[in-house]
Amino acid sequence: MRSMDTKRLVVPFLLCCLALSLFLGIVKIGSASILIDSYSETNHDQTDFLIHLHPSDEIYFSAVSQSINLTTSYKISSVKFYLRKTGLPVGNLVARLYEHNGTFGVDSNPSTVVLAESEPVAMAWLSTLFALVEFTFNSSQQYMMQANTPYCLACLNRDATTLTTVNRPDIGLDSSSATHVGNEAEYRNSTWYTYSDEDVVFYLYAYHETNYHYIVHGPYYENGQVASCIANVTLYSKTNDPVQSVLNGSDGTADTVTLDVDQAAWYFSWNASATATRSYYLSSVSTDELWVYVADPTKTYTIYTIAFLDLAGVLNSMPYVKAERYINGMKTVEKQKVDIEKKASFYLETWAAYTIVLEDTTTSYTFGDLTFTSTTSISLTLKAVDFPKATLFTYKYVRVYGERALGTPNGTITIMYQDTLNKTNGVQIWINYKNGTNIVYTNILANSTFVYTWTSASNDTDYAVALGITHETYGYYGWKQYFPRSLSDMPWGMAWFGTLPFNTAYVLPAMLIVFAGACFSVVNAYVGAFMMVIIAVLESYMGWLPVPASVIVVAFMFAIIMGIIYAKRKIQS
Repeated sequence: MRSMDTKRLVVPFLLCCLALSLFLGIVKIGSASILIDSYSETNHDQTDFLIHLHPSDEIYFSAVSQSINLTTSYKISSVKFYLRKTGLPVGNLVARLYEHNGTFGVDSNPSTVVLAESEPVAMAWLSTLFALVEFTFNSSQQYMMQANTPYCLACLNRDATTLTTVNRPDIGLDSSSATHVGNEAEYRNSTWYTYSDEDVVFYLYAYHETNYHYIVHGPYYENGQVASCIANVTLYSKTNDPVQSVLNGSDGTADTVTLDVDQAAWYFSWNASATATRSYYLSSVSTDELWVYVADPTKTYTIYTIAFLDLAGVLNSMPYVKAERYINGMKTVEKQKVDIEKKASFYLETWAAYTIVLEDTTTSYTFGDLTFTSTTSISLTLKAVDFPKATLFTYKYVRVYGERALGTPNGTITIMYQDTLNKTNGVQIWINYKNGTNIVYTNILANSTFVYTWTSASNDTDYAVALGITHETYGYYGWKQYFPRSLSDMPWGMAWFGTLPFNTAYVLPAMLIVFAGACFSVVNAYVGAFMMVIIAVLESYMGWLPVPASVIVVAFMFAIIMGIIYAKRKIQS
């Protein structure tokens, strides 16, 4: 019988043990937690006994705490206390993070609010000699501790009920020369006793998680080549000091800098040339990615000021203005926020075309390409897509048209799309009710020209259609159109009148208008005229009477003039 080669089993056995230990969480690899506060065991000169079940109502301690106050926000990961066992204690210890009570460093003690609790540590596992014992907080208990906010860390007896002075866990303190900024507290007799001249030995570990993340690439010229210069990039905040970064392209390779900061940033700024800077305002403050473009010394650049005449109030919701250009895909060359005068300045290449985009924190709207000439002051009127005709040339290439047709039992809504450049990447179509509820959504990919027809349009329902267009050259922009209902069914048909030169269904609605005028003219004539216009508007909206909008407007003006005349006569009399 052949003997087993045990050497061949060693490596598989070790791999299995490693996998098992990783699964059980015994081995921790790649932990990102760092030490953020501590008080060394070299200061240990006193020992407390955790004999009673917490919360203790007797003279014996059930918990010991230490107050802390961090200057930066961290997410708690684990804490180590200096522990040993005496005798054979049975039960579990846990660490807790509490809200703070009292004056920090003087009489700090835990409140009744528990913010996080660690996994238990069995007292039987403790050594008979003092050693640092780690208490780990699982993912659901990893509380984010805020900067400049005091907390209390406590080690306590969670469930042991058979401890005595012979069989107990011990915790190490410093009671002779305590120097930590916080202070120690001990729980017994149903209350916390505080000691400003004592500290607990501990090591606190946590994750430093920032809330704001930015990626910066560059420097580049606007032809996509790496700029052979150094760009000094500054990230400004409204509350913190500026953050400086250097992008060095003099070696022919662009740099990438990642910035993780704790507070919301405001905007980036960098030297675009020896005499001018460019800016990138952050509309999405939590995360963003930008490319730093500088002036090509072989080109001519000018500072342009765009003044917006905002007739539609667009800049109230979309205050950020971007100048984009196709540079290996659409890239933002500069991004400004309009000032109180609705103006924004850009440092751009003369006689070059840039795509102007308005943006808020979540959406953007592309207006078109604008050629920047020798005129440095540009006025743009914001009403739909009404840019100066001499400089706007995007929308002669992309056309969208929609129409609605009635039918039986349902009508149709047809969307016709055409891109003569054949550079459309995709078109999203939303058909909504008047209140915004979406009922149809479709995504048409890689079609530069198409006709889409929806055949379930109810004749007595208002619809709104919106398109989201992704274009290779012009980026993302939208189109909307409202399709009101057209109630053509007349509820007052009078076919028994026989054949007349007009639709008999109009008789009763018309008589209702006259009746309203007659009734309210009892008050005075202009009130009767005004009510006739109101009834005509309602009947036209319901489809009872096909009164053109122009006729209604003229009638309404006559009613107003009549009211003015009557009022004037009344004053004269």
